[in-house]
Amino acid sequence: MRKLRWAAAALALGMLTAACGGGGDEVAEDGVIKIAAIYPMTGPASVWGTTTVAAMQQMAEDVNAEGGVTVDGEDYTIQIDVFDDEQNPEVAQSVAREALDDGYHFIMGPFGSGTATATQSLMAQSDAYWQLMVATVEGPTKNPNVFRSGARVSVYTQSTLDWLERHPEIKRIAMITDQMHTGLVSEEDALVAGIEALGREVVLQQSHQLGDTDFRAPITEMLSKDVDLYMTRAYPAETVLITQQVRELGGEMLIQWNGGLTNAEVDELIGDETVMENVTQAGPLGSLDSFIAAENPIALAFAEKVGDKAGSFTVNAHDGMVIFFQGLEKADELSVDGLIKALNELQVSDIEGKTLATYAPHEGGLVYQDREVNIEGAVTIWEKGTGWVLAD
Repeated sequence: MRKLRWAAAALALGMLTAACGGGGDEVAEDGVIKIAAIYPMTGPASVWGTTTVAAMQQMAEDVNAEGGVTVDGEDYTIQIDVFDDEQNPEVAQSVAREALDDGYHFIMGPFGSGTATATQSLMAQSDAYWQLMVATVEGPTKNPNVFRSGARVSVYTQSTLDWLERHPEIKRIAMITDQMHTGLVSEEDALVAGIEALGREVVLQQSHQLGDTDFRAPITEMLSKDVDLYMTRAYPAETVLITQQVRELGGEMLIQWNGGLTNAEVDELIGDETVMENVTQAGPLGSLDSFIAAENPIALAFAEKVGDKAGSFTVNAHDGMVIFFQGLEKADELSVDGLIKALNELQVSDIEGKTLATYAPHEGGLVYQDREVNIEGAVTIWEKGTGWVLAD
């Protein structure tokens, strides 16, 4: 059985019934709201799944320590049960069915764009509430029961284009894209068109697969093109390997990541800071690093709690749980329908001062429009001795 369970501390176990859309008695028992979290706990993406889940669990522990969430006058504690999808689309489909068969009404995940795409039909067929915290792929949120609390994949593209516009010296660009990252794949045409609209040249478009370890052949091809910028549009493990192998083969050009690695992960996985010279990251700010550098009090307090369990998407998990809790507390009843109605009416003012990322309001001050939030991205650059800082 692929399901792994880590319950938040000091919670009573509760059984969920199979019915959806009714009052609190139908989706919680003994005052416990159970959440199914579909994340990779094993396999090549496990470090990012485990750190994201750790942040979710910390948020559950924090809210439980304060008495839980109050929905329609009743207090409930939160329990998170984790389903390991191994960042594998077929496994994701299997564990998603398992979560639905087990009667979960609230599902966080899947984590990746490929796994979210693979489970989209199950989302559409189910009566459960689904929340995407990390997956950026377009499509799932067309379903009325699927909300994304993290950034859309277009944020990666726009962050890059805004930065390139400020750097006209970058003229020749190559990119390598993970074909399992369906979100980045879907944005490739828009990215290329945007680069060309700035008067730059995309001289090479390459692809790879999640789990690949030897990139010397595509890197050698890239090096023959005399590029100014090499975009590694990949998950973190492959991002690290590509960067190391570029430097090993003599590549000194600017490299841009979409992988979202933290300072600690760079130290652990790369170690040698000379490898990180001329390395940038583009996209939403998912780690605590830049917030800690700015002495954000929420980030400082949360970092102290999660410690070395913080990761590339800790901000996504923190803010996603804040939004979920606020939706529950705004709901007229504890039900999937009640939560959906509350989230569709949730105001940015309801989460202001509680989240790390800045959520720009949609029309009417709403957090969500068509179940999507509005988060701006940025480009950071590795600064020796400091780590990631905002780039010019």
